[in-house]
Amino acid sequence: MSMKFQVEVDRELISEYREQMEIAFQEAEGCIIALENSAFSQDDLHIIHQYFDELWVSSTKLNLTPLSESLDDCLKVLDLLLQWRCFPSRMSECLLLLMDRIVHLARDVERSMVIDMQETQNILVSLQNILMAGDVNKLDQGIETAIQSITQNIRQNTIASPPDLNIDLFDTDSNEEDLNIDLFDNDSNDVPTQGDITTNTEVELFIPKTISDPLIYAKEIIHELSQNDALMLLSTISDGNTYQDKSHTQFLLEVGLALNYMADEPINSIHLAQGICLHDIALAAIPDITNKKEKLTTEEFHEIQQHPVRGANLAMALAAPDAAIAIVLEHHERIDGKGYPAGLKGDQISEAGKLGAIIDSFHAMIQYRPHKKFTRSALRAIAELNACVDTQYDKSWIKLFNIFMKQHWLPNQRKINP
Repeated sequence: MSMKFQVEVDRELISEYREQMEIAFQEAEGCIIALENSAFSQDDLHIIHQYFDELWVSSTKLNLTPLSESLDDCLKVLDLLLQWRCFPSRMSECLLLLMDRIVHLARDVERSMVIDMQETQNILVSLQNILMAGDVNKLDQGIETAIQSITQNIRQNTIASPPDLNIDLFDTDSNEEDLNIDLFDNDSNDVPTQGDITTNTEVELFIPKTISDPLIYAKEIIHELSQNDALMLLSTISDGNTYQDKSHTQFLLEVGLALNYMADEPINSIHLAQGICLHDIALAAIPDITNKKEKLTTEEFHEIQQHPVRGANLAMALAAPDAAIAIVLEHHERIDGKGYPAGLKGDQISEAGKLGAIIDSFHAMIQYRPHKKFTRSALRAIAELNACVDTQYDKSWIKLFNIFMKQHWLPNQRKINP
């Protein structure tokens, strides 16, 4: 059981601190991305340093010692970069991952008034790997090791973790060329086997029994259904009238069907595909809100929260099957009961709803949205999903998601974007 640091500060001050952190990190993110995409800039590094320093001062004043220690080590890393006048290519992802973890801790403090000491210890160990580099020639390896440490929650959620896994932070046998993928458990090739796939007479769909690659299987289903299923055509309405394009529904279809295949199809694949195509259909009626670049008002956010109910009503009127309706209605519910529209909790949420929440959230993080300045990298999005296991997302589906990302999606992305 992880140790907790009890916070004894007025909750309103904690909320102000968390807001200060989110604003500061959003501005710092712009400088980090600029450094990644252009020549070394001492000015950008100084700006990032200033934001971290302001947060360190605030955390110290509030006696948030574990957070102030983490921020202090971040400042030391930035000092090192300024001293060596360098910004290695993977440093941006490392800093952004660290910022995600620190923001996650601040939100936890606001919610529960405690700090997870295991998480802060992991942050400190990650930073020490960079600080111990010794010279600029060893910096790249220190950064890669730090990234593996920061994202160890992915490995922990992928395998049955021994109690002391938090101590065994590093994968010493990893190939440097595969570090983007080998952050996941190396033994995760033991994917659940898929049973025979048979003819589905509802749309005269036949998928060959010989398919073993879940992504190929998903694409076969999508191809067959696109020729036969009217409900799938409706996705073009919601995608076309909002910030989304056809890649959003295509991504959800491919990944959702592939994960369902890996799980031995607890959800009827045709019904799953239909639900994915309909999941945001009600957003098509409010394009002025969904395409808005400014922060939503309370009334506008309430309007957004109604889209699952309105979409489910439309799906029922179209005689969609129960699993399809469940995805439309439940893809914004959370395991801890703090989602919407109904605040369902745990097993009150259908398997289709649990799966829909994961794939929709992941793509929302890596996809352009008008109200966001920046999109997350795939690794940051995966780490964020894993950080929210058992609060927002179902652990069983996250485990399969991690395996799928390592074995199928990330390797394909590397081929497309070498």
